[in-house]
This record gives sequence, C-alpha cells and structure tokens, in this order.
Amino acid sequence: MIEVVLKGTITRDTEEKFEIYQKYGVSEYWLVFPEQQCIEVYTLDNSCYSLYCSTAERLPKFKTEIQTSESFFHLSKYSLTGVEASLG
Repeated sequence: MIEVVLKGTITRDTEEKFEIYQKYGVSEYWLVFPEQQCIEVYTLDNSCYSLYCSTAERLPKFKTEIQTSESFFHLSKYSLTGVEASLG
C-alpha cells in the first residue's frame, strides 16, 4: 500500500491508516512525504509494522515530482532500488 502524505492527511495516513493496514495484515506500507522529500517503507513482522528503510538521510539525492501514476511508479521503483543498494 502506498500513501502520499500531505499537510491535511498526516494524522490519517501516519496513524489511522497505519493501524488499519497493520490490523488487516497489509504486508508492506509506504509513506511518501513529498514536501519533506522522503519515503518510509514499513514491513509487517509478527503482526506489527517495523521501519524497513527510509530516504530521510538521502534528501539531496531524492526528488519528488509526482504528477501522474506513471511518474509515481517510477519514483517508487527508483527509491526502493536506491535504498536497497545503499543497504548492501
């Protein structure tokens, strides 16, 4: 599941939906913060989400230009690939 977190949806996306998706066993939850230029990826482990990776430390290399679902897919694929590469 991927959520784009905006000023008006912070609580809903980072708390309410987070708990709902966790409760119903959604295996992976991405939070995209375009204003902060950050992506956080959570994975389900023993019925609880844990932070798998974050682009927070790589802000200068991360650019958000989400205009269409196609560009969003490209952003998501690029970000996860970059994070996996940096984790070794």
